[in-house]
Amino acid sequence: MRVTLPTHRLLRDYGGYAIYLRNPGFEFTPVTLRQIASFVVAANSRTLAVFAFAYSMLDGLERGSIEEEPLLAGALAVIKERIDAGEIAHHRDYTYELQGGAFIEVRDPKWWISSFA
Repeated sequence: MRVTLPTHRLLRDYGGYAIYLRNPGFEFTPVTLRQIASFVVAANSRTLAVFAFAYSMLDGLERGSIEEEPLLAGALAVIKERIDAGEIAHHRDYTYELQGGAFIEVRDPKWWISSFA
């Protein structure tokens, strides 16, 4: 399934899925003091999922500046792992937060509104 969204660009095809990143990558959300990057992952006409990755801007105060390119690469690696494991469900949001230097899956975080509600 090809997705045409003016806000997203095709990042890569992997394992039969097209992975789209919302431009420009991580975006500031002032209400929660977080940076959030979202991806649309699509395959055939029956699978469409959204992945969201967040980190607290306060982390930058404690550890110095945060490099976003490695975080985007880490997010892409998480998506690829789910694809490899066959763990992508149709119309589902997958949300992750940066904790201890790694993205950890979190359920129903306050900073994310479901894409499929």
